[in-house]
Amino acid sequence: MFGAVGLYLDGRFFGVVSSRRLYFRTDDHTRSAYIERGSRPLEPMFRPRGPRTVDRNFEVAAEIFDDADLFRAWAVRAAEGVPKRRSRPRNA
Repeated sequence: MFGAVGLYLDGRFFGVVSSRRLYFRTDDHTRSAYIERGSRPLEPMFRPRGPRTVDRNFEVAAEIFDDADLFRAWAVRAAEGVPKRRSRPRNA
């Protein structure tokens, strides 16, 4: 779809795998935890107007992968910060 793999949890788009790296969606409350660990924002592969970043998706630090419970907590928190998509009625 956009040169990456999107991750969903309960209808919420909360993560991206791009160039073999994992990024979780952040918000004003969670972004600082990523920045403190030296995480970088996602840089889209397709840049129609020059280099830019998507500063709501930050790379998940390697230390988070080492602890399954911590990893799960970060994933759930990323998903909880995203509004749930409303389903559209299907035409019968």
